[in-house]
Amino acid sequence: MTNLASGTYRQNNINGITSLEVAEMVGREHRNVTRDIKDIIKDLGVLNVEQTPYFEESTYTHEQNMQVYPMFILTKLGCELYGNRMTGIDGTAFSIKYIERFNEMEKSLQPKLPTNYKEALLALVAAEEEKERLAETLHIQAPKVEYFEKMSERNNSITLRDTAKLLGLRPNRFNVWLRENHYLYYSKKKMIPYQNHKRKYFDVKEDQYGLQVTVNFEGRTHFASIVDKIKQENL
Repeated sequence: MTNLASGTYRQNNINGITSLEVAEMVGREHRNVTRDIKDIIKDLGVLNVEQTPYFEESTYTHEQNMQVYPMFILTKLGCELYGNRMTGIDGTAFSIKYIERFNEMEKSLQPKLPTNYKEALLALVAAEEEKERLAETLHIQAPKVEYFEKMSERNNSITLRDTAKLLGLRPNRFNVWLRENHYLYYSKKKMIPYQNHKRKYFDVKEDQYGLQVTVNFEGRTHFASIVDKIKQENL
């Protein structure tokens, strides 16, 4: 949980206050408040009701003796449930205090609206700068997104040229490296994979244009894992 102020907590967009603050509100010893909460949690258990929307167990460190003691975090629903055990003016007084406390927290979390032209202009500039930053981030990430989309196409093979582009290599130099490192060889003006690499990293098909060699998923994964080595030897 994130501490917003003394005795104030927030988690998963839900505000809460500590049982220490509740004890101050109702004018009781903290141990008595935690005892009551434990009784309520027992009742919730009997009713097979989850306690999380109401109470969460936690700890605090005492300022004087530096010892760690148990406490509870109460949500607004938890405060309402706890207040139902109180009767008369005491219950009303507690309801007023915790409602005001939660309203105060919710108000502090609301975005501050501009109060004049200068603030409005500054807010607009900040919003535009954030939009530009996000756009730049998306632009930078776009090649990576395309790369991983292509890499994830397990059932599809892609051309040597497209593989080189995904790896950030020049296609011609990538082809040279494949030949120099005995992945492919020339045969009748066509690059053919060596037998030990055929089907392991490449797919070979023949169509109306002749023999076509493409890189399968395992091949793309393999070349991606050694791309730094390829770049050092190639570029």
